[in-house]
Amino acid sequence: MSILFDNPPPAIGCGDPGDLIDFGCLYAGAQSFQRTPTVTGNRRLVCFSEWVKKTDIAQGGMIFGYTSAASQNSNFLNAVSLSTGELQVSLGTGLTVQGTVKTKSKYRDVASHSHRHIILDVDNPIASERIQITIDGIRQSVDILTAVAVVDLWANVAGIPFFVGVNSGFGSANLYRNEIGSETAWFDGFAPAATEFGYFNTYGDWVPKAFSGKGEGAAVYGVNGFHLDYADPLDLGKDVSGNANHLSAFGLTVDNQVTDTPTNNFAVGNPLDAPVPSGRILSEGNTSWQPANNAGEGHIASTILIPAEKYYWEVTVEAGAPFTPSTIVPGIGFAHSSVAVNEADGSANGLFHYQSNGNIIANPWGSATGYPTWTVGDVIRVAIDRKTGDCWFAKGIDWISGDPEAGTDPAFTIPADWLDGLRASVQDSAASGAIKAKVNFGQFAFDYPMPTGFRTLSSAGMPCPEILKPDNYFTTRIVTGGASVSDLPFNPTIKALVVSKCIDADEPCVVTDTVNGAGFAWETSSAVNGIAARPQGLIAFTANGYAIGSDTAYQGNRLDLIWRASPKAGFDIVTVDHTTGTPTTVPQLSGGVIEYGWVVRNNAGQTRRMFHHLLGNDRYFPMNAAGGPVTDAGWFSSTANTVTLGASLPTGIYTLYVWRSVPQFSSFGRYAPNDSNNGPFLPLDFLPRLFQPNGGGPNGTRSIFVDDLVVNGGNDPRLAFEAAAEAVTAYEYCDFLSNGVKARGVYTPINYSDTDYYYPAAWARTPGKFARAR
Repeated sequence: MSILFDNPPPAIGCGDPGDLIDFGCLYAGAQSFQRTPTVTGNRRLVCFSEWVKKTDIAQGGMIFGYTSAASQNSNFLNAVSLSTGELQVSLGTGLTVQGTVKTKSKYRDVASHSHRHIILDVDNPIASERIQITIDGIRQSVDILTAVAVVDLWANVAGIPFFVGVNSGFGSANLYRNEIGSETAWFDGFAPAATEFGYFNTYGDWVPKAFSGKGEGAAVYGVNGFHLDYADPLDLGKDVSGNANHLSAFGLTVDNQVTDTPTNNFAVGNPLDAPVPSGRILSEGNTSWQPANNAGEGHIASTILIPAEKYYWEVTVEAGAPFTPSTIVPGIGFAHSSVAVNEADGSANGLFHYQSNGNIIANPWGSATGYPTWTVGDVIRVAIDRKTGDCWFAKGIDWISGDPEAGTDPAFTIPADWLDGLRASVQDSAASGAIKAKVNFGQFAFDYPMPTGFRTLSSAGMPCPEILKPDNYFTTRIVTGGASVSDLPFNPTIKALVVSKCIDADEPCVVTDTVNGAGFAWETSSAVNGIAARPQGLIAFTANGYAIGSDTAYQGNRLDLIWRASPKAGFDIVTVDHTTGTPTTVPQLSGGVIEYGWVVRNNAGQTRRMFHHLLGNDRYFPMNAAGGPVTDAGWFSSTANTVTLGASLPTGIYTLYVWRSVPQFSSFGRYAPNDSNNGPFLPLDFLPRLFQPNGGGPNGTRSIFVDDLVVNGGNDPRLAFEAAAEAVTAYEYCDFLSNGVKARGVYTPINYSDTDYYYPAAWARTPGKFARAR
């Protein structure tokens, strides 16, 4: 890597990303910083603050540690990211553990950065407060495995080394650190609050804050305190606290300096995709991709979906030759997110690759031949205009076809139906001998000039989301005891939808909207009753909420899902007066072609139908019953400004709730189950707030999972659309992550092989441009 980066990222240009962080340090194995104090400082109060991006969740890693000997059974203080995902802090003397605290949540997000803040204060009179762990500004619930004793910490002791990363006392490979750290700060005798390093902006996102005491030395950091900003690639351990407490680097070079930071988060290879191709290896911070071994095939795809702009990256082929024209033909290019990663060219639609034999394969549309071959040592350059689908490849300096800057003669144009959900990809065929490639989206210096007008695949390169604060258009509330809601960020009286579900009793989902009016509702789990009077349900809409009566379905602990109708948010509520035998077309204001919808006949006796565009216009899910799709030819269709009910539907007044996808706000895709506890990953361009999977098999359910209730690493309440039932809380269903949803078990609602696909709907808590790791 060159010392000077030749490809500065474009300005973020929207929202409030916080104070800029320019550099981070990639820890990728037996690498660490070390300093041995010459003066004993404070041994009762310390603080550690760091922004971090995890790159491996399969093993644990030492974050920091002190040890007095080359043995874990020595005097010690350490913080470890466990292989199970929790964060654990321990202290001890000799063979006696003097305190161990572990977070309840598991942190298994490899797509973005988060902020860790740890305080150890052994003199705190409240024993449970002696180790405090805060992630992204939120104090974490912990399990106290061993009560923290009032003892001297093995920290800030003259002659006792301090490590960031793996240390000599805990140096086994299973504790090698695999993370990117930035703005790493240690405090001796001081404990600045987490709010000194970050803040919640007006959109509700935790963003970096420049530490005001940086450079002020011992008066702020204490005598052994230090601060690493990794700005000098020749001296990554340089202390910028003002103390000159420089750390020695072990195994770290200029190549470990990266520009992948909380304010410019780059795409990397996604290790959460499953089913895992045989022999897949991701290393070097998930920038080195080896999709499969000699007996397997598959592909690795990027953590970031390619937005509708122009993007460029480089792939350096590091190993895998000799390649052959017909059997050993790895490829570089693009993969649609609906394609399982254990598939490669020739076995699945939605793969688009420039192969080593000079062919371009575009499933299922065919291939082109006669382009330059490539092998180990070559740099393959990739450029795409995602708005048009035009893509270009270069071998070294020369583009194999056309000119991306001029937009001429692309090597291939990906059809419009396959552009949403597209990711960068490197693929391996069954006999290809394990290609290994370094994929650089710009977090390292490019080898060749980036074409003018193109962007890096990073948060800075992502478009500004049209909806900066999703809460203004879709939000949730969890209330107790039949409480009303009076704190919505928008006025629901104009046009809004409220879905209420009791969490802890066998009650139905009850749906009320402002078109039919307060005091009227329908149940998703019943086809018997239409939209009927419910005088003690949601009884009135107000300028900032709604009033609730004594109806039992609204009592106990209740989840409310609230949508605001707006073309900007892709949502509308439409009334249709339909007569059977003739299609009925009416205007709709979702802002585009409808991708998801609920169709309800106001009078009784008609199945509530759920439309999903990937089922086509001839099938629907029954909302009020489990099971797969039902066929009814031509029952539903739409254009950008109309919706049509087909001739087959019975006569009646219908209420339609219709949505289209909005970048970084909502998505209506699909994914395939794999019947594994390492379940499938659904890529999204946002951190989800609501995930609503619909199983396509005979046992398929209509489920509700919300970020307010999902505990990554714990049991996740599953709420049912199709049944009047309390939440199921016995299983760990899924993780909500900064770039999608990861299934964590073999359960009918989310990952069961009686179906070919699940057809989910999802809405955002945070746009992908600003999403923090979970």
